[in-house]
Amino acid sequence: MEPDYCFHIDNWQAALGQDHINWQSDPPPDLVIEIDVATYTAAEDYAPYGVSEVWLFKKNDLKIYALQGKTYELQTRSRYFQG
Repeated sequence: MEPDYCFHIDNWQAALGQDHINWQSDPPPDLVIEIDVATYTAAEDYAPYGVSEVWLFKKNDLKIYALQGKTYELQTRSRYFQG
């Protein structure tokens, strides 16, 4: 699993001093951003890791998904970036 960008926002202390995330033992990032040009990624790919929010950018279209229980639901806005 290699997202294009990932951010620890609520759990920022867990990321201090780390260059890489160990998906098996570290807390998951709060936000993952995938920019798909040649591959296909689904928000559900991140569900086993408990990533709170996934942004998927494909063909000039941004979709924001929030983890609700064990599945992702499409959102109209990010919980982390209001605007």
